[in-house]
Amino acid sequence: RKSNMRNFSIYTTEIEGKKFLFSYFEYVGQDFEADMKAIADDPETKRWWKETDPCQLPLPTRKPDAIWSEMEMVFLAK
Repeated sequence: RKSNMRNFSIYTTEIEGKKFLFSYFEYVGQDFEADMKAIADDPETKRWWKETDPCQLPLPTRKPDAIWSEMEMVFLAK
């Protein structure tokens, strides 16, 4: 919440025998880069990422130097 993320969820699914994680969050802030840096600089987050990063393989479609791949929203019902 301190970094303006809401409705954060993580999903898992299996595709062709491989497990994938997908996350979703709503960002409500004004400075995404600064808020993501604050999350990355948090000691508890760093501890958690040290445990979980070895379990995660980035998709080849991610941006250069990014850990995560972004997805395009194609439908939103309100």
